[in-house]
Amino acid sequence: MMTTEVLEDQVNQVELTKKTVKKPVTVDSNTTQIQIVDENKQFTKILSESMKNVWQLEQNGFNYHILSIFGSQSTGKSTLLNKLFNTKFQVMNEQSRQQTTKGIWISQAEDSNLLILDVEGTDGRERGEEQDFERKSALFTLAISEVLVINIWENMVGLYQGANMGLLKTVFEVNMQLFLQQQGKIKTLLLFVIRDFTGRTPMSNLSEVLTGELNKMWKDISKPEEYSESNLSDYFDLMFTSLPHKIYLPEQFENEVIQLRERFYNTDDPNYVFKPKYHRGIPADGFSNYAENIWDQVAYNHDLDIPTQQQLLAEYRCDEIAKAIIDEFQKDITQYKEKLEDGEILEDMGKIFNEIRDRSLELYDHSAGRYRKEVYNRKRIEFIEKMNTYLHVYYLLQLRNVEKKAYADFKNKISEAVKDDSLFFVDTLEEQKSNSIEYFKQVAEESKLIDTNWGYTDHLNQLTKEINEYGKITKDQQLNKIKKNAEKNTFNVLAASVPQKMNSVRDHLWDQLGDDLEKALNNSIESYKTLIKGYDCTEKEVEENVQAIRNNGWNAFCNLIAEETTDNIVLVHLREKFEEIFRYDKNGLPRIWNNNDDIDSFFKKAKDESLALISLFTFIDISEQKIRSITGIEELQKEDLNIIDEERSKKILSKFLREVELQYIDAKRSVVRTTSKVPPWFILLTMILGYNEFISIIKNPLYLIGIVLIGVIVYALYVTNLLKPTIRIAKVIIQDIWLQVNAFFIESKLKRKHNRINTASSSGSTDNISYFDEDDIALTKLNRRKNNKNAYDSNATLVNF
Repeated sequence: MMTTEVLEDQVNQVELTKKTVKKPVTVDSNTTQIQIVDENKQFTKILSESMKNVWQLEQNGFNYHILSIFGSQSTGKSTLLNKLFNTKFQVMNEQSRQQTTKGIWISQAEDSNLLILDVEGTDGRERGEEQDFERKSALFTLAISEVLVINIWENMVGLYQGANMGLLKTVFEVNMQLFLQQQGKIKTLLLFVIRDFTGRTPMSNLSEVLTGELNKMWKDISKPEEYSESNLSDYFDLMFTSLPHKIYLPEQFENEVIQLRERFYNTDDPNYVFKPKYHRGIPADGFSNYAENIWDQVAYNHDLDIPTQQQLLAEYRCDEIAKAIIDEFQKDITQYKEKLEDGEILEDMGKIFNEIRDRSLELYDHSAGRYRKEVYNRKRIEFIEKMNTYLHVYYLLQLRNVEKKAYADFKNKISEAVKDDSLFFVDTLEEQKSNSIEYFKQVAEESKLIDTNWGYTDHLNQLTKEINEYGKITKDQQLNKIKKNAEKNTFNVLAASVPQKMNSVRDHLWDQLGDDLEKALNNSIESYKTLIKGYDCTEKEVEENVQAIRNNGWNAFCNLIAEETTDNIVLVHLREKFEEIFRYDKNGLPRIWNNNDDIDSFFKKAKDESLALISLFTFIDISEQKIRSITGIEELQKEDLNIIDEERSKKILSKFLREVELQYIDAKRSVVRTTSKVPPWFILLTMILGYNEFISIIKNPLYLIGIVLIGVIVYALYVTNLLKPTIRIAKVIIQDIWLQVNAFFIESKLKRKHNRINTASSSGSTDNISYFDEDDIALTKLNRRKNNKNAYDSNATLVNF
């Protein structure tokens, strides 16, 4: 935490390091006095350090005073100062009577906040006619001193040169220049100390003489026209006192000195000299810089404007103080920068930064408020603006973080509403939008500094834009999700209905499918309209999405129909229908064909009814008007209802006829197997002719062993009751092998027959084409049946397809 002491140390350290290095001047190591200006007009570089470390006045603010002494050489100026203030200024050697004080010396009065300037004497022989230093030192001491002590002998009163009236005249003229802009604000006390006072001339008379001379001199000096009527009293106060001879009246001299000292130390003394109106208004910590600037102006003949110098000093010191405080201020706020850059939101940011700023401003007011008010006030505004500039960066980071958090909270709340399938989505959306914006505004306002016009409109607009965009995207996604679910529900209903209806073919198949489609779409649309009530959709949006659901449902219906009418599936339907009539009776039991069954009639009926199904799958047999009513599709063409074209139909029929022919042939073969028996005479003939072979088997060990082994196996099967199942299995295997071989040869014949049919068709001769050749003798015999004359028709063949 920054304190006033730390601030003053830092400010003055900066000041010391920035001073221009000048030629070193004399420092009295045995006292606290330093030579502020040497005889070569060089200003000391250690005045600031002495103010701080030696005299310890730098923290006194305005609680210090400056006194200078002015007079001819060897008039005891240094002696008087040493007596009054217990200083250690060098005094004159009585034997040599030469100049002792060279340049300007400064020392602190004992036990006091008073600084004493001992100025080199005027009209000294060391300087001779060169009076430039006298004038410049007089100007310098007049500019910085509250009280100017003029030390003169009694016998010099009334003399122009001895009383330094010429030099005083110069001082008065320059004073008009110095304080031209400060009339009535700052005065200087001229304290005349009349030395070696004998009392023969009353003190009042001497005062009148000096006052008259000074007034006369004031009238004679050149003044600007607007100040021609000004008086000496407008700029100077006069005070007179006397001291007896130090050598001849030492006791009286000491007593008078003690009394005179009261005027400088005792604030209750009626003649106390350090009145507020004499103070130059320069704080102690700025005195060294102020004095140096004044001397530079005087020494190098620049136009001397004391008010300007005070203003420059005030600007310099205010800037230095502000810089030191700003450095500490930045250290105090840096700890928050990393948090903000990491995305953290500072709670009570406005309160924290207001306290830091107010604390820094208080330190600034304490240190800089002692300088010229107009400069201090102007620099104070700059200082506040500079702190505000630093803090505004942090404020922008805070706004960024708050914007992100408000947006993230909004997204989370909307996501939760979406998960819950809220029926009041738009209301939730508007509520969360309002909450996020209000949260942003609240934190933004709380984070602002007092007396700033920081705005957050850009961030608020960006947040509002992001929220609106996300809300619209989420709304569109939810509406699309509801629409997709409606479409999915339609598909699921149709996916269960269409295959079922298509597998159980009935006369009113397409009417039922149309009703199912209408019911599925109506239910989905009703559910969709119920779910979107909370989304504030326009009628146009609803109509467009409802139509999209209808279109999707119709497409799904057509796709399902297409899946159920592939070549293989249609062929299965035809085959199942054929087998339902041809292979099973009305009780659903498999037919066992015998010679009395009319296989041809059953075959023709089964084939005709099966072929009738093909037309059922050729196109969607729902009226166009009903389809338009259900789906809302106006641009519906008849071609859109086609399922199986002519080419596919021929291909399916060809494949179906080949399959049913095989079943027809198999039925005929089964009749042959059931009616064929072995004659008894064939058995007797086999026993007679096979006797020799039987005897040879018995006599042959290998054959015998084989016969015995087969017998044992047959016996074992008989004992375990597995003989009949084994025989049945063997019969099935042999029968299957026989059917496969027979079917191969028959199919080969059928292919040759169809090739002949196709050839005949292409040549235009299709009369009397039959499916079987005349060499199919056995089958022809089996096909014989009685004609109208109760005679068998030996020419009966398979029904022509």
